[in-house]
Amino acid sequence: MDNNIHEVDSIEASTKYNAWYYELRGEQKGPIASEEIIELIKEKEISSDTLVWCKGMTNWKAIIDTEFRMYFQDTPPPLMGDTVSNTVVWWLAFAPIIGLIIENIIAGTYNLNIGDLWYVTLIINIILCSLDEKKLNKAGHDTKKMGAVWLVPVYLFKRAKVLKQKSTYAVIWCLMFAIMLFAPSMILDNPSLNFGTGNSTAINMVQEGRLDLYPDVTLGDMIDGFFENPKWSSIIADDGNRYINVEGKILFDGRTKNVAIQYQLDTSSGRFEFHALEIDDIPQNILVYFGLIESMYENKR
Repeated sequence: MDNNIHEVDSIEASTKYNAWYYELRGEQKGPIASEEIIELIKEKEISSDTLVWCKGMTNWKAIIDTEFRMYFQDTPPPLMGDTVSNTVVWWLAFAPIIGLIIENIIAGTYNLNIGDLWYVTLIINIILCSLDEKKLNKAGHDTKKMGAVWLVPVYLFKRAKVLKQKSTYAVIWCLMFAIMLFAPSMILDNPSLNFGTGNSTAINMVQEGRLDLYPDVTLGDMIDGFFENPKWSSIIADDGNRYINVEGKILFDGRTKNVAIQYQLDTSSGRFEFHALEIDDIPQNILVYFGLIESMYENKR
């Protein structure tokens, strides 16, 4: 009891003579009086491992190692290591690839442009991060020091450091993110990986591509403006190559014709080239194709 009175007197004395500084998310805050430090402790803005400093101290100290320690005596230390569940964080580690698969499924099911579904992966990462953050709060941790949940790699590496765990799940997240960015062709060209839904990504490569002769407009825009209800599809032929087909009706020589154009796509580079053209199921030569493309371009201008 006498010790507590002595510590209170010490704090009151420091109010008169010392201004306190504290660390918050890597930034120095203060100066503030002792009473304000106590209020921050009560409001849980400051945790037991928050660094503080005042005149007379040689270096920054964890607040639990100062005269403010009495305000943490009834608070158990946060759980650490294997006592904290990592179930959610391991789902988070693979979230980039999980998001990519879901984006492909949605794009393939509803015939959407997969590039317009980028937010799906972002939402999945934020939801899983938020769930893990709640678990850590229940374990007694101040997650504000781990960064914003939408900065996933920063959050994961800081989480591992705070919980004294290996940063394996953070490294795996970075690897999965790199695969999502730099290896789309691996998923596109491997049916066992793309679940039959990589077609939408391959189609998008051609739709968003531009012909060398007409670099100011995408091929998709030209076709959409010239064909009546164009239908896009993608196949991997017996020769191992991927082909993108577009079919629809056009007005040709004053009459409505059924037209089918086929392009060969190199998914590793994103480049494609003309492969075949049929009008009313009759194969056409490349000169007819160039004439058709010229008409589509003029129509779009």
